[in-house]
Amino acid sequence: MVGFLVVFAVGIGKGSHLDSDDTLYAEMARQMVVTGNWLDNQWSDHVLYEKPPLYLWTLAISGWFGDWSEAALRVPGTLFSLLTLGMLIALVRQLGGSWRQGVATAALVGVSYFFFMMTRRLMMDGPMLAMICVATYFLVRRSATWFGVFCGLAVMVKGAAAGPLIVALCVFGLWEKRLSWRELLKSAAIGLFVAAPWHVSQWIRHGTEFWSGYLGHHVVERASSQVVPGSSLAESVQMLMSHEPIIFLGAGLGFVVLVRRRFKDSVGRLGLCLLIGATLPILLSTTRLPHYWLPAIPALALLTVTAPPKNIWPHRLAATAIALVMIVSLLHDPLKVQVFWLNPNFGPAEKSIGETVHAHAADTDRVIAFNGMSNALTFYGRHRVEMVTDDPRFYAVQERVHMIRRADVLRWMDGGLAPPLDTEHRFVVVRHAGEKNEENADLNTVITALRQSAPTRALYRMDHGYRMLVNDKGLGEPIP
Repeated sequence: MVGFLVVFAVGIGKGSHLDSDDTLYAEMARQMVVTGNWLDNQWSDHVLYEKPPLYLWTLAISGWFGDWSEAALRVPGTLFSLLTLGMLIALVRQLGGSWRQGVATAALVGVSYFFFMMTRRLMMDGPMLAMICVATYFLVRRSATWFGVFCGLAVMVKGAAAGPLIVALCVFGLWEKRLSWRELLKSAAIGLFVAAPWHVSQWIRHGTEFWSGYLGHHVVERASSQVVPGSSLAESVQMLMSHEPIIFLGAGLGFVVLVRRRFKDSVGRLGLCLLIGATLPILLSTTRLPHYWLPAIPALALLTVTAPPKNIWPHRLAATAIALVMIVSLLHDPLKVQVFWLNPNFGPAEKSIGETVHAHAADTDRVIAFNGMSNALTFYGRHRVEMVTDDPRFYAVQERVHMIRRADVLRWMDGGLAPPLDTEHRFVVVRHAGEKNEENADLNTVITALRQSAPTRALYRMDHGYRMLVNDKGLGEPIP
């Protein structure tokens, strides 16, 4: 575990966060500290209902003490990842496996593409997986009380997304006779006791609108219609196979061995149950994003370590084999080492522009992302950012997202980008030429609109890689 700690500590403070849920959650966490309201998830002056707050609380505490630096905000995810690896080793040992078999399981997970990615990103999937692994440990130890507590905490991390995994664990517990039906009902009551208070408080504070967003949009609507662009099932499976060929093939072999053993292997049984619980949301959902595969990785690893004969694990040769597998896995996908380990720099332009906005924009100035996302700009700029577009496809995608509608930040291009008042300024973030914008069409549109709405103002531009900042504050080079 010390080795994994050293690995994850390298580059933890480098780069920037992704212009996606990562910076959305980071800003929600900061708003908890700024407003003193730790019950509501707030973004762009509005309360959002899509996720529970447990992981956001850890981000808020760490960010508060660490001045919202990259390292501070990645610390919670890193610690949750280490907890997952430690629990996997302990689980295998509790299920009758050897110490080396446990280490092999943790090693396969620790070097996987999806685990690397989610350790660095500010997402709820990793913390939820950690709570599931701890819950599994107590299930194997036949502790109904603590199994219920950590199932409740898993729900408090990512809501209904934890449900299929919890059901899979219950099936495993009955299959292995670790807990009886009565004990599982006790666990369910305890989990409800842990998760219910926040949910009930939100219901009381916000009424049925909370459930409409929390379950209606985030679960039902996202499962039945493609709210945000994702992959097809074939594309999603192909992504898993391309990034994780070793563990994918190893799990297939492990499943064959498990069948030949007539499923008389506790480690393999657990892997199989968790795999079914992890893949059900992917099979049923119309929105399949890469990080959805994270909960399946430990399941695949558990099946993989089931494949070799048990008499191999006590030998030193097993340790050499583990090391070789880790090396091959890293060499197979070296991009993850650079992108997710040494320098996780997911939004450099947004960070640079956001810091410029934070330094120069007054609270009443207008900050706009033209044909682009606003999450990272909102976090790094510490300013409310509108999303203005003249692209019907972009508008249609964003308009379907519940949080965008609630925050009221989406605007259709109506021919002008007027300043709030004559004495206030505008900062517009535009895609640079080359990113679906070969002839600077966005830049020309923005310049025309800014001049139409305030003809006497001089305009300036600052290039930030694949983004540029057009403004009338005098920052950068004058625009003729």
